[in-house]
Amino acid sequence: MTRDLGVNLARVEIILNMRRKIEQMQGEVNLFMEYVKRELARGIDDWEARLSTALVKASPTDLVKHDKDNDQSKVRSSK
Repeated sequence: MTRDLGVNLARVEIILNMRRKIEQMQGEVNLFMEYVKRELARGIDDWEARLSTALVKASPTDLVKHDKDNDQSKVRSSK
């Protein structure tokens, strides 16, 4: 590297350390992606079990979308 690219030894060490860190981070990303894939696959199968053990229990029918345009608290009275 020193001859081919004209890089001094101190910079070669920095480059090699960066390469090792990048390879380590790539391995961590790959492990994380495997974990996410497993969790997504598991989540489909045990959705009801997860709902029963949730900290805040709410069925999907209890969730209501809030519509800003039709918010009744913004309706003015005609006095």
